[in-house]
Amino acid sequence: STIRNKYKTLWTKVLHFHIKYPQKVKFIAFHYYSPAITNEARSAMRNLFMPIRIFFQQAIEQEVLKNLPIPMLISFTMGPIHYLSEAHKVGRLELNEANEALAFQASWDALKY
Repeated sequence: STIRNKYKTLWTKVLHFHIKYPQKVKFIAFHYYSPAITNEARSAMRNLFMPIRIFFQQAIEQEVLKNLPIPMLISFTMGPIHYLSEAHKVGRLELNEANEALAFQASWDALKY
């Protein structure tokens, strides 16, 4: 499978998770940076994201994605997904198959080398 296909799978699964579980997304986003979260819990969350970090690192090394800091690549992937899902939730944007494909392509174009 190509890096692009893996990125599309990641992107699509994250988008669908945001749409299906908006309260979980909100909870994670709110609490991840909270001082109430212990370093142990934050470390466990980082470990959950390790496969994503490894994927981005390999894509950079293969010169498929731009050589940006990994947190920046994650932000440029996750941030737009969050706003797309919010726009969908409030009815400003229908995330039908065509719009989802357009959004994915814009994300890919922004990050590819």
